[in-house]
Amino acid sequence: MKEGGRVVVLCGGYSSSEREISLKGGEEVYRALASTLSTAKIQLDRDEIPKKLDPKTDVIFPILHGEFGEDGQLQRLLEVAGFNFAGSDSQSSALCMNKLRAKTLALELGINTAKFIELECRQYEYAELSDVFSGRPFVLKPVGKGSSVGINKILSRNDWLAVCDEILKGHWFLEEHVTGREITVPILGHKSLPTIEITPKNGFYDYRHKYTAGMTEYTLPAKVERHLADMLVECAEKMYAHCGCRDFGRIDFIVSPKGGATFLEVNTIPGMTTTSLLPKSAACNGLSFTELCIKMIIPALDRAGISLKNVLLSSK
Repeated sequence: MKEGGRVVVLCGGYSSSEREISLKGGEEVYRALASTLSTAKIQLDRDEIPKKLDPKTDVIFPILHGEFGEDGQLQRLLEVAGFNFAGSDSQSSALCMNKLRAKTLALELGINTAKFIELECRQYEYAELSDVFSGRPFVLKPVGKGSSVGINKILSRNDWLAVCDEILKGHWFLEEHVTGREITVPILGHKSLPTIEITPKNGFYDYRHKYTAGMTEYTLPAKVERHLADMLVECAEKMYAHCGCRDFGRIDFIVSPKGGATFLEVNTIPGMTTTSLLPKSAACNGLSFTELCIKMIIPALDRAGISLKNVLLSSK
């Protein structure tokens, strides 16, 4: 084992649409770890690795969401530069961030997902799309942005006309709007934590409901029948493993009134404020926020050949 070392929390992100949340989560993770471990925090204002970092001693804890956070770009740069870091590697991150690839893998694994179509960069008529979904509502989603960003529910032609120009500006897909209870399965290491039911006060769990206090209610553990809970955990752990995820993650589902589960997406860097879903779930298992953060970074320290005792403040 190497002597010395420190944990470096990266947060912010120049191009990320979730920069504000990253900064908040990064600060909370930094404060938690700095009370116990040799820790630094760096705010990213460019899509690059800060030059003052040393891959021999610095182990990276990315608290970044969306572009240049979860999409594998940062992870690839870290790998090339020889850094060890917490969370999924570049290939797994890129796969999970691409919602179309993740949904296709779910179908290959026999995991149900809502009907979807990839959109070309052209204008579409509402009637054309409505026919695809047999007249049922559908949702417009970006293929490669963070969860809850840029999502628009389409209930009518007017809804479509309000957003259809967006198709010409990026990579999008449509997904059938599936109603039911939204339940997420957090994972730490390779084992699931207690499930959480997410109930927005109004509408659906978009960016505003996720990050505005009082806009959403959370029930944990989720009150579901044992066989359904077992099925959700099995599907979540299967997706996590086959996507090549490591260290931590969160897999989201919709459960229909009849008890069927529909896969939504994999989150490789879940929110890490003290009120985020992963910390809430870990608390159900008796883990404090600081204990959770330490468990999340230990695998990266192990990969770097740095023992936990060598980054403990008490050992300095």
